[in-house]
Amino acid sequence: MKKWLILALALVMCLMSVSAFADGELFKLGENELTLMGGAVIEDGALKLPGGASHEGGYAVLPEKLIGEVTDSMSLSTWVYIPEDAKVNTYLFSFANGGAWPAVFACVTPQGNLALNIDYRGNLCTEALVPAGVWTYITLSISTQEIDLYIAGELKASYNAVSHEEVNCYWCVTNGGTADTTFFGNLNKIDAVEGLIGTVTWVNGYDQLGDATAMFADYVLYAKALTADEAAALYAGAKVPAAAWPIGAAAVEGQEDGKAKDASIPEDGLRLSVSFADDEIETVGNAQIKDGKLILNGGAWREGGHALLPENALLMCGNEMTLSMFVNIEPAPEGRSFLFAFSNRDSWPGLYSFVDVDGLVHFNVDYRGEMIPQKAIEFGKWNHLTFVASTTEVSVYVNGELLGAYYCPYDTKDAEWEFLNSWTDWTYFGYVEKTGLRTGRIGSGYLSLGDQSGIDMKGEIDELRLYSKALNAEQVKALFETENAAAGYVD
Repeated sequence: MKKWLILALALVMCLMSVSAFADGELFKLGENELTLMGGAVIEDGALKLPGGASHEGGYAVLPEKLIGEVTDSMSLSTWVYIPEDAKVNTYLFSFANGGAWPAVFACVTPQGNLALNIDYRGNLCTEALVPAGVWTYITLSISTQEIDLYIAGELKASYNAVSHEEVNCYWCVTNGGTADTTFFGNLNKIDAVEGLIGTVTWVNGYDQLGDATAMFADYVLYAKALTADEAAALYAGAKVPAAAWPIGAAAVEGQEDGKAKDASIPEDGLRLSVSFADDEIETVGNAQIKDGKLILNGGAWREGGHALLPENALLMCGNEMTLSMFVNIEPAPEGRSFLFAFSNRDSWPGLYSFVDVDGLVHFNVDYRGEMIPQKAIEFGKWNHLTFVASTTEVSVYVNGELLGAYYCPYDTKDAEWEFLNSWTDWTYFGYVEKTGLRTGRIGSGYLSLGDQSGIDMKGEIDELRLYSKALNAEQVKALFETENAAAGYVD
């Protein structure tokens, strides 16, 4: 009798749990209307997206005004399969106001970072946590005060807008407003008429490299923020889908259940280290790697030669970064020499630096603000340059000593700060949309700057380092001394 009672109670609790989930459901794959576009198909219960040109490869259209009645929270739970050779962001969902201003969208980068943008005001990006080549169950919970990412039922990344605690992620406020909100409650959801899976609604160079190559199963959107217990319960009741990749593949039972990737965050913030060994980094044009250095032979802007940084190199530098390298620039009276540039292909520039013909270093952030130290560097000799950017500082060091800095708001040291496309007390580094800032190059630039575009740099570069921390003066000096002791470039 007792055993029967326990089973009955368990059944009642299970039904109550299912009912609780169902009460908050906005959309469920297989039960609600879904319009397939391009080469998107439903096979073995899964939505399969073939990839291709943006809005041409294949994606799914959610019911119109799906989040119109949502108030201050929403969630997604789904199995997702991203092939190991995926090249573009996999959009989990994207809602926009009639195809114009973006309301909210979330994607997984090819490296496995989950990125979320709310009202184009706040961006969240996690460490590379989502694996590729396996079915992975993720739950994303969003409210006005908190954002949580669960993988296989376990909390792996979170941001709290009240305490500002960040776990395995960073949060950036991009277009003003207070930092004490996720901005989700600010959305005008009545006008958020369009929702998509597998692509992004708003086309403005964000990441329009193509539609997603992926599979989704048990895809459910909720009009509430799921709790940790609910995320765990959803995963406990989920079965790995049988649908197999690619499109047309026969179903396979018992496929691998993907777990979160390890978030190994270096204590010093070092994210990228390039010593220019053979085949370590790709070169373009007349650039070459020789004797452990990057040799740049110069030439017309974007036609001479440069080196390509790994995809999304700047991605985890959320609110602060440091980039350092040894540079030997030959004089170039024909134009400014570009040192480095990060940009979304050939569109809006995110971050770049060049040395003008007078030897002055220009450090530009988001094409909105530029810091120019007053003292020139010397051509024809090795210098160790360190570039620091955060929400409160933009600075350049040469050989471990401060060359010039801008400290927000309106305070400079041995430098000039120019507001270019905005007029507020900001460094603009927090505004840089890094999940769309996929590419970086050394020795050249991206966006045309008219008659002053400059040239591809002529000279040598070595020992490039990129940190997701804003190193202070003591740390920069120590970095230079350590690097120079090994390289011996600066007397």
